[in-house]
Amino acid sequence: MTGSDTGSSTVTVDHLQYALDAAADDDLRAAAKWYALAGMEQLVEAGYEPCEGTATGVTYFLEAISADVRAENRSRARGHVRLVRPVLLDLAENATDACLRGLAREWLGDASLLVGERDALEQYRLAGEVFEEVAFDQRLFWGGTPAFDNAYGAMKAFLATYDIEYPSSYSVDFEDRVDAKRRAYRDVVDGA
Repeated sequence: MTGSDTGSSTVTVDHLQYALDAAADDDLRAAAKWYALAGMEQLVEAGYEPCEGTATGVTYFLEAISADVRAENRSRARGHVRLVRPVLLDLAENATDACLRGLAREWLGDASLLVGERDALEQYRLAGEVFEEVAFDQRLFWGGTPAFDNAYGAMKAFLATYDIEYPSSYSVDFEDRVDAKRRAYRDVVDGA
């Protein structure tokens, strides 16, 4: 056992690896649990500051929400949305990077869309406005981050359950991706 003079021990658990393993085994409830734990760990490590680490943490939660919804565990998915919404709002309002502010708005829309909340369209509209001002090099940077990959994977898997094709993850046309989600909204929320 390792620890300090106070007798506390340090336990290291690879929550993300457990999430990936559960997802590979198609155990979506377990994957959702482990993604949420990985997300919380990442948020704590990043100190909830409006930075890339916090972005990664909230997108692990998007993976958790997506997995829970697909496993028909909507109650826990809604709980995760309530937990992560204030963190995403802080990113959207306080991140110094314009692209991260836009992504935070987009991810707020994603969280809402995943649980069928009607404010998704407004968040996507706000994201689109921010993305209009984002330079190409910022798009390239953020398009290659784990946070972007997590959010992309969460939405792609969710929309596939509705037979909705999602834009390529290699595209830096962020506005096109947001527009695709606006169109998907009609099938997912209005069609429910």
